[in-house]
Amino acid sequence: MKTAITVFYDIRELEGTGLQALRFAEFMRKSHCVTIISGTNKSFRPSKITEILIIRICAVAMRAILWNLKLIYFLLKNSYDIVYCSNDYLGFTTIYVISKIRKYKLAYEAHGIMAAEFKEQHYPKILVDICESLEKFICRHADYVVALAPNIFQYFHTHSSKPDNVELLHIFVDDSLFVPAEKDNGVSNLRLIGMIGPFDSPRKSKNLHFLYDNLDRFDGRIHFVIIGHCGERISSQRIEYTGYLDSMAQYAICLSRLNAVLIPETIATTGPLNKIIQPMSCAIPVFTTPKGMLGLSQIEIGRDIFVFEADKLVEKVNELIFNTEILMAVGKNARKVVEQYYSKKANTEKLGKIVGDLEIIVKDNRLHGLRNSK
Repeated sequence: MKTAITVFYDIRELEGTGLQALRFAEFMRKSHCVTIISGTNKSFRPSKITEILIIRICAVAMRAILWNLKLIYFLLKNSYDIVYCSNDYLGFTTIYVISKIRKYKLAYEAHGIMAAEFKEQHYPKILVDICESLEKFICRHADYVVALAPNIFQYFHTHSSKPDNVELLHIFVDDSLFVPAEKDNGVSNLRLIGMIGPFDSPRKSKNLHFLYDNLDRFDGRIHFVIIGHCGERISSQRIEYTGYLDSMAQYAICLSRLNAVLIPETIATTGPLNKIIQPMSCAIPVFTTPKGMLGLSQIEIGRDIFVFEADKLVEKVNELIFNTEILMAVGKNARKVVEQYYSKKANTEKLGKIVGDLEIIVKDNRLHGLRNSK
């Protein structure tokens, strides 16, 4: 079978939406011919991903319009059995219309509830209403939905025209790459805390400003590592900037240096955050807020992760970061939770079921077509 996976964002950035698409494609290519259609508005860098064909779609201005025009071109030019939209709500309507011509089946991978996130960020009501209408359109017209968290599953299952075809798949990481590293927290008084980017949107930059605004309140023995692209830099001996990391291996090495990760989310996302699961896989304690925890139902606060309101984070980091025993216990528990729920191995059976379900839908469609032709 031939499958196209559409990702509006740049797949080569190896983050968020693109990461999940790559994980799914890696599994799917065992039995499918897989093409990833990915968008970018950045200068071309040769892809390091060789197993899967990646089509570069450059959308510099009016990105959503250009993205949809490119989708029309590729999907009409090529023949697919399945088109899998990896959180591609901007392209879904176009892909749905073309499915009536090309007769492929349409799956949607939901990473969040967009209307709820727009409302949380105080977008104009008209935009929230448009988003809600679009999501309900997806619910009615997707042949299959994969939801990455229980709250997302509940939303799409409730509104779907085919609730039996809505499946929960936990976000997962490569726990053979993100592994615990030996470190002796007692050798030095210095503690390294990471903040994970990129910081290229208003919501993400709020986390960065939290650090800048509170830097003098953190214990002087705490230094920070800003991981990923960061356009807003300040001069401080206590802050190190890694810049863009072009491989997951480099990122894993960078994480292994840290004593903890700080994710001071003040704006809730409805989907789970990779930047929480990846450090946990490395047995690195994560400090976050209740809004950063949404979508991670299998993680227990206080045992597997530190969760405090934003106005208490600095105080609690200062209090706990030098307690080696507590840090090690939370880190070990975090790794166990990842292995049990958020690892490749833990999700292999569910991935197999999803691919099998999609194949059944395609075969049923072909059978229906043959009957109609007779």
